Amino acid sequence: MSAYRPAVSDVLYPYDIKSFRKLLNTCKLQAPYSTFNKIYSTHYGNFKNFKTKYFYAKDKSIVFRMCGVGRRCELRFKDEWQIPVKKEKWLKLTLRLMPLNNVKEFTFIQIHSKPSKYCSVNKPLLRIAWLKGHIWAILRKNMYSHFYEKIDLGKSPEGFFSIKLGIFKNKLFIKLGKSVEKQFDVGYWEGCKNYFKLGVYLQSSGCGEIILKSASVSF
Repeated sequence: MSAYRPAVSDVLYPYDIKSFRKLLNTCKLQAPYSTFNKIYSTHYGNFKNFKTKYFYAKDKSIVFRMCGVGRRCELRFKDEWQIPVKKEKWLKLTLRLMPLNNVKEFTFIQIHSKPSKYCSVNKPLLRIAWLKGHIWAILRKNMYSHFYEKIDLGKSPEGFFSIKLGIFKNKLFIKLGKSVEKQFDVGYWEGCKNYFKLGVYLQSSGCGEIILKSASVSF
C-alpha cells in the first residue's frame, strides 16, 4: 500500500475535534524525532491551530503518519507515575493501523520511562507494535539488560479496533478487542517514572499511519 497524501482542503486541525481537546491539552507532539522541531513539533497543550503533513484531522479522526526508520510522530503525555501505582492509570483507544510502503514494523503505543533518582532507565517498559501483519506487545523484562519478551496478540484487524492499557499496583493489563486479555507483573520496574506515548514510531524503512477515532486517558 502506498502512502496517502490528503488534499490541502481535506486537512483540518486536530484540536477542532471537541472530543480530543481534553486529551490534547495533556500532551505534546514529538516529530520527526524526540527533540523539538519548530515545524513539526508542539509544546504541551499548544495544539490550537496546529497541524502538519504528519499530524492532522480528517473525518472527525486524527491521523498520524511518518516514514523512515527511527522517525516518529507521537503524542507524549505529561502525566508521569511510578510503579506500584496506587490509582489505576489507563489509556483507551479506538484506531486503525495503516502499514504503508512495505514497512515491516512500527510502534503505535508506548509506556516509556524517564530517568529519576531511583531509576536510570530511559527506555520503554512496553511497546505495542504492528509487525508483519500482527500486533505484538514487546515488554522489557528488567531494568539492567536489553532482554525483551515478545507476545503475539494476534492478526492485526483490517478496520478499526479497540485497545486498552492499564496499570494498577504492580500489574500491567492489555485488552485488545473483545477476546484478547493479557496480564503481567512489572514489579521489577519499581522506582521508574513512566508516561504514555501514542502515535507512529518506525523500527524499519517504509511508512506507518494510524487513524485515531477515539481516545481517553486517566488523569
